[in-house]
Parts: sequence; C-alpha cells; structure tokens
Amino acid sequence: MMNKGIPVWSLILMTLLLAASCTSDLTRSGQDNGPVVYPPPPDTTRIQYLTSISSSHDIAGQQSAFNRFLFGEVTPLAVIKPYGITVRNSRIYVCDTGIGGLIIIDLEQREMDLFVPEGEGRLMFPINCHVDEEGSLYIADGNRRQIVVFDNEGKFISAFGGPEGFKPTDVSVNKNKVFVTSVSSQRVLVYDRDSLSLLLSFPVAEAGDPEYLYQPVNIAVTDDEIFVSEMGDFKMKVFAHD
Repeated sequence: MMNKGIPVWSLILMTLLLAASCTSDLTRSGQDNGPVVYPPPPDTTRIQYLTSISSSHDIAGQQSAFNRFLFGEVTPLAVIKPYGITVRNSRIYVCDTGIGGLIIIDLEQREMDLFVPEGEGRLMFPINCHVDEEGSLYIADGNRRQIVVFDNEGKFISAFGGPEGFKPTDVSVNKNKVFVTSVSSQRVLVYDRDSLSLLLSFPVAEAGDPEYLYQPVNIAVTDDEIFVSEMGDFKMKVFAHD
C-alpha cells in the first residue's frame, strides 16, 4: 500500500508554498496564460504551481452520465482540513484533522482513498506523518499525544509517547531511528525504530542559545542532517547526526 519516497525537500517545499501564498511575488511568467511560478523572472524559478486537489473529482474526474445511469450518483470524497503531508512515489499522504484520519491520493492510479482507522489505532488529531522504506506509516497525533504506527497494509502496530510532557508535532524515520518533534518538551526525541524505546533527545540548550527550540513544529531527516522548522524562533534550524 505504501511505498518508499521523498524525505527532506517536501518540508521546505511546504514552507515556501505557504510563504508564496502570502506574497504578490507569486505571479504568472510571460503571457497571462503562462505557468504560475515562484519566484518570478528574472530570479531563478524554484516552484511551479501545477494544480489543486479538493475532492476525488480532481483526481478521477467527474462521473460520466453513463456511469451515473448505471450506478447512481457517487458522492465525491472531500478534503476537509488538511495539514501535514508526505509523498511516496506516486502517492500523497495528507493528514486531515477534519476527518480524523488521512487522505491517500494515488496520482498514478488516479484514485483517492480515506484512511480512518478504528479501535486501538483510532486517530484524534493527526497533524503530520511519515512512511518508512518498509511502508510502515507513522502518524503524529497531537490530541492522543502519541506517535501511532501502522504497517504497510494499514493495520495498527503500536503507539508510543504519552500525555505527560509529550505533544508530538511531526515525525520522520531515518534508518533505524524515529525522530519526533515535541512542542511541549521543546526538543527532538529520538527513538529506536524496532523497540520504540527513547534513545536520546536534543538539543541540550537554554533559551537564548542559537540551537534552542522554542516551538519545533516540523522535521525532515537525511543521512547527514536534521532539519527542524522552528515557529517560535522563525527559523529553519539544521543539526548534524553526531
């Protein structure tokens, strides 16, 4: 169900898109019907707007009259309150707090499905997610105050964290480690991927130190570096693994 995909730049891309949506510099290049790019010429273009997705109609297209005659009117799936996003090959995983689950968009198959687990895996306020190389899905749930883990078929595996001093805002997996930003502890917490036991947390710093995290909200991890979006200090802070 879930495949290997893209790690870091999706975080940076989201940040730039949010900034672009608030500025008049997001303009059409060339003719009025030309592509929408940011930044505009003569600067080097970094982002091109392609499309927007608000319902399954935007993926699969409108229901044909013949299909409607045979099967009746099909109500399209809708995006309600999207927030965190991750990309894996042709699939886009969107945390939607409005449905208490995820929207999974398969661009290759032109399909859109809802992932709203029940039972032990029930989500309350999913805000960010990550899919590792084995296809396991990790979801940061702000109201459960846990990272909720599912296998590549969407079956509940485990949940870790807890209400005391832990409020996850994002999660990323690199090799055998799970990295979690916790806005309440103002640190990045690092867990062993197999045992889900806490290995360490960082940075060990005080307010005023350049590396201190006031409100860490998003994280992306490569083999070399750890990128943390710091809303409290209005910066992207970068850490080395060692």
